[in-house]
Formats: sequence, structure tokens, C-alpha cells
Amino acid sequence: MPTVNSQGDLTADGTEQQLLDDTTNKWFSGWVDLENMASGDTVILRYYIKARSAGAATLSKWTTDTYTNAQTNPMVFIAPLPSDIEIKITLQQTTGTNRVYPYKIYES
Repeated sequence: MPTVNSQGDLTADGTEQQLLDDTTNKWFSGWVDLENMASGDTVILRYYIKARSAGAATLSKWTTDTYTNAQTNPMVFIAPLPSDIEIKITLQQTTGTNRVYPYKIYES
């Protein structure tokens, strides 16, 4: 049964802002609500994973999803991601008026 790891209403400020940064051995999934986006807005979700803990272990970008303008289907599902060392998920609004983005991240 999943439990809530983090949740809130993130107010974008133009920088890359953290939705999740966790170092436990779990699965993570969640939702980000982009309903407040409007014409001219761009939001980037970035996913980072640390794959090893020894040597030159670094948190590396795994993938990036970019959303532009008002969204027809505004709920973004974060598919289950395993992490046994570290995982980080961020949101950055790069264009348009800074808006509020509700989100909820689960762990199991």
C-alpha cells in the first residue's frame, strides 16, 4: 500500500524546484496538476537517478518531460520508479506567468 512521501502546492519561480529528493530503498510514483497552465507557459519535469553509491557516484538526469500552453489533460502521472540509492524529481516553469502546481508523490 503506498503512502504519501511529499505533497503540496508548488509556486513556480523560474528556477528548478524540488518535488522529491529521497535516498530510501522504495518505489515512487505520483501526480502533478498542470491545470493552471495557460497559453505561453512552459513547464519542465526532470527526473534524476543515482545508480551507484561507490566511486564517482553522481545524481544523473534520467529523462525530461516538457509541457507547453494550457493542457487538455492536465494531470501528469509519474509512473512507478524504483530507487535504492537516490531519486530526485523537479519542476521548472521556464516561460509565462509563474503559477501554482499541486502535486503528490507516493512511496511504497
